[in-house]
Amino acid sequence: MKNRRIFTLLAALGLTLGLASCQSSDSGKQEVRILVPSADHGWTGAVLTNAQSHADELNKKEGQKYNFVVTACESAEVQMNTVNDLEASSNIAGIVILPYDNTVESAITKLANGNIPFVMFDRIITNDAVNGSTSYVSGVKGDNEGIGKETAKKFIELGLQKTDKILVMPGDNSSVPELRNKGFYEELKANGWSQTDIDSQIKSTDYTGWSREKGKKLFEDAQNTIKDYKWIFTHDSEISMGVLEALAGSTISEENKQAFKTNIKALGSSSGLEEMYQVIRGDHPRQSQYATYIENTTLFDVTYDPGMITSAIDDIVKHLNNEKVTKDHVIPVEVVDKSNVQNKTGFGGKVTA
Repeated sequence: MKNRRIFTLLAALGLTLGLASCQSSDSGKQEVRILVPSADHGWTGAVLTNAQSHADELNKKEGQKYNFVVTACESAEVQMNTVNDLEASSNIAGIVILPYDNTVESAITKLANGNIPFVMFDRIITNDAVNGSTSYVSGVKGDNEGIGKETAKKFIELGLQKTDKILVMPGDNSSVPELRNKGFYEELKANGWSQTDIDSQIKSTDYTGWSREKGKKLFEDAQNTIKDYKWIFTHDSEISMGVLEALAGSTISEENKQAFKTNIKALGSSSGLEEMYQVIRGDHPRQSQYATYIENTTLFDVTYDPGMITSAIDDIVKHLNNEKVTKDHVIPVEVVDKSNVQNKTGFGGKVTA
């Protein structure tokens, strides 16, 4: 685990050092700028890697008219300032942006009201300006509602009852958790749950920020109530790994761990982290520590491929080449569990220690 984190950190650092600032390129070509958050967890790190790799491929193409530049933004403020700089430049042909969170709506509105074509990826921010914009090319995302729906379906398949309590551990305040919860609640309602059932039986933690460490801390802080929940829906594989690390650690009392072990039925997550697949397969280096408290628990993960960023980049390329672009691209999801995990490879690489 430590080795994987160091590798991810070094890889992200290497990428960040190689990424552009807001200055224009001296290549003589117009730029297509790809704005993504810095690698604050495994999924965004994998997005950065995929974006840089695809940009490099496009830049090497013979006769390429544009210079593709990836920029990592370490905060919402940095991303908004970057958009302001790019809007003022005459050297920008197009922008692909993964909004840092919902607080960058003003920057998205500025793009929508401007003349630079742009594609949004993953976190789609919409308002009247975006909906009426001729500059907004497309939105590319995984099926976030589908993640919620598939998680609820899996819980129901495993025996979820309306009297059972569910713990939700969301990512942040962006459209992604909103849609995942929406799909989850809609599927429950389609199976007989009322809004009163949902309000009384489902509790949400604070935002995890998609962080393993924050997920671990929130779960540790809730240790006196974790025995109440039969089902846990985390919004990311990293968050679920945080839950497992909390159970393997010493902060939660043994009494609370045993109570949790007796009650828990399933832990569902999403994004497709290879380390999570290792736990599902049963070949994680710390498997024996995790298995102590989840031996009767169904683990599953719903796919959300960070490689989708390449589709967003391809959309801006098609638009600049005057090709037709589908306005909304929603990439289907798939449940990964013991029945099919042997055939799957997640992102981030295997943990060896």
